[in-house]
Amino acid sequence: MNRDQQHSAAAEALRTGWQHEGQERTDHLLTALTHAVMALTAPTPAVPEGPEGKRLQQLHDSVRELGGQWDWKRAQDRFAYLGETIYADHARDLLKRLRQGGYLTEVDEGLYELAATAPA
Repeated sequence: MNRDQQHSAAAEALRTGWQHEGQERTDHLLTALTHAVMALTAPTPAVPEGPEGKRLQQLHDSVRELGGQWDWKRAQDRFAYLGETIYADHARDLLKRLRQGGYLTEVDEGLYELAATAPA
């Protein structure tokens, strides 16, 4: 599991744990703690060298932090906010590359969200 998957698993185990009593609660809370520690120690995905890798990492980080669904316009607006101008075709290409890498899921044509099972 990668960091995002471990984080999600920890949150789910924590939610489930509080709904139970006794040993079952303890088991779920220990599972949540284990996933949280594993999320902290999970390796980060390798990013290509140079400015293109930096843009991919910035976009992936933005999708993770801000959530929701992303299209080329939202990606372009995010880069403008970060002080970088990119064209619509470049924004589309970055989103497609993250989808091809398994980091995003295409929910509709040209509309992406964070993949539930991103690569480790």
